[in-house]
Amino acid sequence: APVLRVRSRLSDHREALAECLAPGTAASVAVAWNIAADGATLQPSVQAGSLPAGADAATIESCVRDVLTNVGWRCPRDGRPASVAGRLCMARPLGS
Repeated sequence: APVLRVRSRLSDHREALAECLAPGTAASVAVAWNIAADGATLQPSVQAGSLPAGADAATIESCVRDVLTNVGWRCPRDGRPASVAGRLCMARPLGS
């Protein structure tokens, strides 16, 4: 939904998403949520996809869910909740 600027809003939070991972690792997660009429995150769902060896899926999922919940989304034009779903690929460089 380009009007909601989901991609750019997530990009603004890429450092917070990277903090969900150990340094020098990368992961992907499936995400789905609704954006309320006021721009709040509703019913965020996160399911681990490709994770680094030894990573705790529940911890990463919880962290990503917290980041999604704290993003201030644009309000849907029609005033009704908007559904969003996709896959996030995240990486955290060594030394960060």
